[in-house]
Amino acid sequence: MKPFLLVLFLLTLQLGADDGMSERELLDLYADRVFRSDDSTLCIVLSSGDTVTFVDDRKPVYMEDYNALFLVDRLPEPNLWVLERDYIEYRHWILVNGSDGSNVQAIAAPVMSPDGTRLLCANEDIMAGFTDNGFQVWKLVPDGFMLEFEDISLQWGPKDAIWEDDHTIVFVKYEFDAGSYGFTTRPGKLLFVDSVWTPDDPADWE
Repeated sequence: MKPFLLVLFLLTLQLGADDGMSERELLDLYADRVFRSDDSTLCIVLSSGDTVTFVDDRKPVYMEDYNALFLVDRLPEPNLWVLERDYIEYRHWILVNGSDGSNVQAIAAPVMSPDGTRLLCANEDIMAGFTDNGFQVWKLVPDGFMLEFEDISLQWGPKDAIWEDDHTIVFVKYEFDAGSYGFTTRPGKLLFVDSVWTPDDPADWE
């Protein structure tokens, strides 16, 4: 990614996207629970009163080890903070348990299931390949997060993934067609059957 494009991308994160609050708005809204001690340090106050910190390294954007960390969301139930860490040509998300500070790395910002027991992370990146392309389903457990399903080896990319109900995820399979140099789309489903996440068409996931 070109340095000036990265700068524009990072400014967008700081100012906020159309469908979410900016970091500044989140910091103001939850000022008693999260703050920045300086530009590179984000501090989250846990339910216990302890503070957990996350530090980035905002060197000039052309430095290989550059990374910037942003607060992008909070889910009051189940006390979850969502952070995004951006590198020059890569990014991932961090899900932070607001009770004890435990955290996991996710491939996308999470979408909670209707019953509030699971988080869906779905990301499409079949062309550039700078980020993980596929799915994660995290189950919320008393001590944090349990990775219940993951597949980041797909030949197609999931787009517009949503919860249809507590046990069904629907999405669009987005695939490059080498013959036409265009893209094809078709519907897809991921079903929770007999306590196992099962693709609607297993052969299409190989």
